[in-house]
Amino acid sequence: MKKTSGPIRLAAACLLLCLLSACIPAGEKPEEAAPPLPLVEDRAGVLAPATVERMERDGAVLRDLTGAEIVVVTVEFLGGRTVEEAARFLFEERAPGALDQGNGMLLLLCTGEEDYYLLTGEGLAQSLPPERLRELLDQCLEEDFDAGNYDAGASALFEGLLGEAEQLYGVSVSEELARREAGHEPPEEGTFLRAAPWVFLFLACLMFFLYFRVNRGRRRKVVRRKNSLQE
Repeated sequence: MKKTSGPIRLAAACLLLCLLSACIPAGEKPEEAAPPLPLVEDRAGVLAPATVERMERDGAVLRDLTGAEIVVVTVEFLGGRTVEEAARFLFEERAPGALDQGNGMLLLLCTGEEDYYLLTGEGLAQSLPPERLRELLDQCLEEDFDAGNYDAGASALFEGLLGEAEQLYGVSVSEELARREAGHEPPEEGTFLRAAPWVFLFLACLMFFLYFRVNRGRRRKVVRRKNSLQE
C-alpha cells in the first residue's frame, strides 16, 4: 500500500487541479477592438451602392490577407484647402493600412472642384512609385473623371490598386472570396483556449481510470501468485 499511495495521491491531485481549472472561468474576453472605419466614404453621392458594396467587400478581404487598405473618399468641395492638403489630412486622420507596414492607399475625388489626389503609405513607395501611380491614374481614372463618370473611374482605379496589392503580396482576393463562400472560414481565434479546460479534464479522467485499471490488474496477479504458493 505504501508504494501505491504516492502515485494515487499524485493522480488525485492532478484530477483535482483539472476540475478546478474547468470550474474557474477562462476569464473575460478581451475588449474587442473598435470596428474598422468604412473603406468608402461617398460624401458627394456619386458612387453606385453596388460599387460601394463591392469596394468594401474586396477591400476588407485584402485587409484581412495583407493588412493593406484602399480608402476611397468623395467630396463636393474642399473648404478652402487644396486637394493635396485635404488628401493628406484624411490620410493622417484615418491612417489606412497596417501601422507597422505603411501599406495604406487613399483616393480623394473632389467633384465640385474637378480634382483628385492619390496617396500611398511609405511602405509602398518602392512597389508603387509616383510614375506607376501616374500611369494608373491616366489609365483608370482620368478619362472617366473628366467625363463626369465618377463611379466608373473610381471603380476602375480601385481595381487597379487592388491588382497591384495582390501582385505585391502574392494573394488573390477573388480566390479568397470563393473559399469563404464555400464555407472554409478560418476557425475563430481562441476557440481551443476556451475548450482547453474540458480537454484537460477529459484526459485527466482517462489517465486516472487507466492507472487504477492497470494497478488493480497487478494486485490481482500478486494475490494469485501468493495463493498458488500457499497451495
